Amino acid sequence: MRSASGDTRRRFHDIYAGPVVEGARVHHAFRHCAKRFFPPQGMLSEDFFKAPILNTWIELNFHQNQEDVLAYAKSFVDHGMKPGVFMIDCTWQRDFGEWSFRPETFPGPKGMVDQMKAWGYRLMLWTSPMVNSSGVHYKQLLVKDLLMHGDALSKGKVPESKNAYRNSAPASR
Repeated sequence: MRSASGDTRRRFHDIYAGPVVEGARVHHAFRHCAKRFFPPQGMLSEDFFKAPILNTWIELNFHQNQEDVLAYAKSFVDHGMKPGVFMIDCTWQRDFGEWSFRPETFPGPKGMVDQMKAWGYRLMLWTSPMVNSSGVHYKQLLVKDLLMHGDALSKGKVPESKNAYRNSAPASR
């Protein structure tokens, strides 16, 4: 009978077509995947180290909306904290893979971004490289062969046309 760790090792081997580093602990798996699938590219901005990094998930959870995001950001400025990186978390967008603000909860995203920049924040939007199969863009991406699946994903082979997600900057649009 195999142990739970043996099962985990086997699954990683099957998925990544190669042995996982010795130890088969979570941090080993992370290092292996990071090296193989998302190696570092340059240095982070100093803003990540000189001021708080704020995220709306704890405060707003699944209820992200423009009014509360602005109030949350302003509360830090009003209390004398230096604005730093501010991430608007999940559910700002219509659906996974649809990178447009949800108009019913973010009626004026440009004005919100302009205001937050005026306060001194650098903004990030939480994104996910997955697409909801019931979303409006799924069929379009499927027809254009822009979705990664099967062997290509498990072997880490990403055609150039599929690097659009990695190279995009939705927060600056």
